Amino acid sequence: MPSMMSSILPYRIPGSWKTITLLAFLILATLVRCNPNPVVEPRAEKGELDTAEFNLHKSAVSLVGQWSFHWGNHVDPANPPDEPREFRYVLVPSHWTDYSANPSAASTHDREASETAHPGREQGYPVRGLASFWLQIQVDPDVKELALRIPAMDTAFVLYWNGKEIARNGYITDNLEGTMPTYYATQSVRVPNQGKNLLVLHMANDVYPRPGLRDAILLGTPHLIFAISENRNYISFFILGALGLLAIYHFGIYAMRKEDRSPLYFALFCILIVVRLLVTGEGLAFRFWPITWKGSTLLEYLTFYMAPSVFILFLRSLYPEERIKYADEVLHGICVLFALVAILTPIGFYTQTLLAFHIIAAFMVAYGLGVILFAVARKRETAMSFLLGILVLISAMVNDILYSQRLIQSAFVFPIGVYIFFFSQAFLLSRRFAIAFRTAETLTRELDQKVQDRTVDLEAARNRSDTLLRNILPDSVAAELKDRGEVKPQYHPLVTVLFVDFVDFTRISEKWHPNELVGELHACFSAFDEIAERNSLEKLKTIGDSYMAAAGIPESRPDHAVLACEAALEIASWMKAYQSRMELARKPVWTFRIGLHSGPVTAGVIGTNKFAYDIWGDTVNTASRMERFAPAGEINLSEATYELVKGRYDCAERQSAEVPGKGKMKMYGLSRK
Repeated sequence: MPSMMSSILPYRIPGSWKTITLLAFLILATLVRCNPNPVVEPRAEKGELDTAEFNLHKSAVSLVGQWSFHWGNHVDPANPPDEPREFRYVLVPSHWTDYSANPSAASTHDREASETAHPGREQGYPVRGLASFWLQIQVDPDVKELALRIPAMDTAFVLYWNGKEIARNGYITDNLEGTMPTYYATQSVRVPNQGKNLLVLHMANDVYPRPGLRDAILLGTPHLIFAISENRNYISFFILGALGLLAIYHFGIYAMRKEDRSPLYFALFCILIVVRLLVTGEGLAFRFWPITWKGSTLLEYLTFYMAPSVFILFLRSLYPEERIKYADEVLHGICVLFALVAILTPIGFYTQTLLAFHIIAAFMVAYGLGVILFAVARKRETAMSFLLGILVLISAMVNDILYSQRLIQSAFVFPIGVYIFFFSQAFLLSRRFAIAFRTAETLTRELDQKVQDRTVDLEAARNRSDTLLRNILPDSVAAELKDRGEVKPQYHPLVTVLFVDFVDFTRISEKWHPNELVGELHACFSAFDEIAERNSLEKLKTIGDSYMAAAGIPESRPDHAVLACEAALEIASWMKAYQSRMELARKPVWTFRIGLHSGPVTAGVIGTNKFAYDIWGDTVNTASRMERFAPAGEINLSEATYELVKGRYDCAERQSAEVPGKGKMKMYGLSRK
C-alpha cells in the first residue's frame, strides 16, 4: 500500500502546547526506531521455523525469514517439492520482483520462466505470473490450537495449512486473465496444531506492480491473535471516529464564517484521511460496504495524490505571506494530473506511478517545511507548534514510504502517527478554544464596561446639555423642543413683566476696570436670578445693564402680579444692601430702577443655532416704559399691575406721565406695608 502525507493540524494552535507536540514526536520516533516487542522472535531458516521453545501464549510470532519459493506454477499444498532444483529460498516479507534470478540462487525452472517472460533480465521475476511460498513450522505439541493473522494483500492468493485451504482472496486461473484480489483486508483464522505444520501460499498476479507477500503473517494462540485484531480495530475505529467528528465540526465552523477557508481545507483533509484509512490498514470499508479491490485501490491512490494539494491549500490559508508565488498552482496541477491518471488509466498503469509521486511528494514536503520555517522565522502565530506537529506526521510518512519500497525493516505507522498527533491536538484545540472563549469573555466585559462608561459619559453630557438648555429655556419649553424639535408659540392673556435697570451705569462703569465691571454685573444679575427663581419668575434676558423677567409664563398663574412684586421688592432690598457695601468700600456704585406692567403677551422660541425664549407684545413695551419713568432706587407699577396687587402692598400714586405711544399713564410706587 502506498503511504500518504497527512497532517491533522488545527488552524490556530496556541504556542503554550509546544511541549506536548514535541513529546508526541519523541514518542513516535521511539516507536518507529524500536521494536515494540522486546522478545527475540525466531526467524525462518531455509524454509523452516522452529517455535517449540517460544511461548506463543505470551507473544505472536511473525513468520519472517527464509521461505521456500517456487516460480511458474503452484505446488501441491500437501506435498511441496523437496528437490533443491525445484525451489529456492527467499526472504519474506518481500515482492517477488525483487528476487535475484541468478544461476546460483534460482532453480533451472525459475531461470527458464524468467528468461521467457523477460529475455536478457538479470535480476527479479516478472510482475505477471504464478508463485508458491511454503514454510515448515515446528510448534510445541502442548499448544492444541493456533491462529493465523493474514495481512491484507494486493495479490490474489490461496492459503493452505497442512494441505487444507484456510483462506482465499480472489480467483486464480492458469492463464492469469482477470486474476486479482476481491478485497483488501486482514483476516484471522483458527488452525489445528500437528507439531510439525506446513503453511503453503499460492499467489497469482496479473496487473499489480508489486506482487508478493509484502507483510508478515502472524502466528499465535487464538486468544492472542484475535486480541491483536480487536486492538487494531479499536484503534482504527477511534481514529476514524475522531477525524470524522473533527471534519464535521470544522465544516460547521466554515459554514458559520466563510471568510476563513482554513476550517474547510482542514475538514477536507480529514475526510481524505478517513477514506484512506477505510480502504487501507484493517480494510474496514470491506466490512461495511460492497466495495471491490479495484475500487479500494483507486480510492487509495486518489486520496494519496490529492492529500498534498489540500494540505498546501490549508497551509496557504494559515501563512499566505510565506508562500512562493505560483508554486502552489504548480503543485496543485501536479496532484490533479496524477489523480486524473489514476481515474483514466487501468490499474496496471497508474499503480506504477507511485514511485514517481513519492519523489514529487518529497519536494512538496520540503516546500511545506520551507513555508513553515519562514513562518517560524517571522514569528507567525502558531508557526512553531505547527512545525513540531507536522514533524510527527512527516516521520510517519517517511517511514511508510521507505517501508513500502522495502528500504527499511519497519511497519506502517501512519495510524500510530495520526493517533499520537490527534491526541496532542485534542489538547491544543481545547486550549485554543479556551483562550478564544476567555478572550471573547474579556472582550465582552471590556465592551460592556466601555458601553457603561460611554453611557455614563453620554448621560453626563446629556445632563449638561439639559442643564444648559434649562438655563436658556423653561423646563416645559425645553422638553417640547427636545421631543418635537420645535416650540409652538403660546399666547398668555395675563402676565406681569419686570424690568430692572441701573442708573448712571455708563458714567460709573468708566471708573471700573473691565474685569471688575463684569464681575460686579455678574454678582448683581446672579442675585437677581436667585430671586427670580425663588419667586417663580422666568428670566428672559439681560441687555447691557438691563434685566428682564416675567411671572405667569410659561405656565399661567393667577398670582403672577404678586410674585413679580415680591421679586421686585427683594431685588430693591438686595440692591440697597449692595450699595451700602460698596459705599463702605469707597467704590463707585450705581443705583437702580424697577418697572412692572401686567398684560397679554405671546411667548416662543426664536433662532435655530442659539435658542432664545422670549415674549412679545405691547405689555413688554409698557413695562419698559414703567422702568424708565421710575425714580432712581424705586419700583414703578403700571395701573394694570396696581389693580392686581392693591391692598397687599403700600402703593403710592405718582404723577401721571406722558408715555410715547400711550399718552398719559398712571403710575404707582411699590413698597411693603
